[in-house]
Amino acid sequence: MDRKLLNRFEFHFRRAVDGSASDKDWAVIVEVLEKLLAQKPDAQTNGVAKLLQSSATALRSWHLPSDWGRLSKELEQAKTRVRVEPPRERSFEERAAELVRGRELLLLGGDRRNEHAESLRTSLELSELHWPQTREDTPDVGSFEPWIARVEVAAVVLLIRWSRHAYGEVSGLCDRYGKPLVRIEAGYNAVQIARGLVEQASERLRRS
Repeated sequence: MDRKLLNRFEFHFRRAVDGSASDKDWAVIVEVLEKLLAQKPDAQTNGVAKLLQSSATALRSWHLPSDWGRLSKELEQAKTRVRVEPPRERSFEERAAELVRGRELLLLGGDRRNEHAESLRTSLELSELHWPQTREDTPDVGSFEPWIARVEVAAVVLLIRWSRHAYGEVSGLCDRYGKPLVRIEAGYNAVQIARGLVEQASERLRRS
């Protein structure tokens, strides 16, 4: 059963018990009662679910059930038993998208594959992914400068697995234009690149 609903029901039910409940309180009691009864109880809330079911007729008529004291006690105990789910840990792709959403990325190395390019663009919510064709034997690093210089390019991702020593010059160009350089040692799927962005460039991307 939902902990927030239990808290809300218990609050208004307590007012009914002490005699201060208004028509609005009773309306909320009945409304929340129906929502709670529609939920499947677990081991922690099975007891209060049974009491709510047996008390439903009286509560719907805006009257306290005969065993209202037992229900009050069970509600109080149920609130402490219900486990609060920990927040879900965000994926690397979600965290990276927060850093580069709506911006551009320059990917250097390997052979451009349209399906991977589209997957990366979509996963990171990029406005554009630049993945120029490169020659591994004689790379023309200078040809990358116009992309690196683009204001819209948030970061440069270098695929080390396919790169040669000449790509070391890319670091100097990134420094010149104030762009973080992210080095990916294996693979070029969206998860790998997202992880590299988060682990290597989070602080700079937040500031840019």
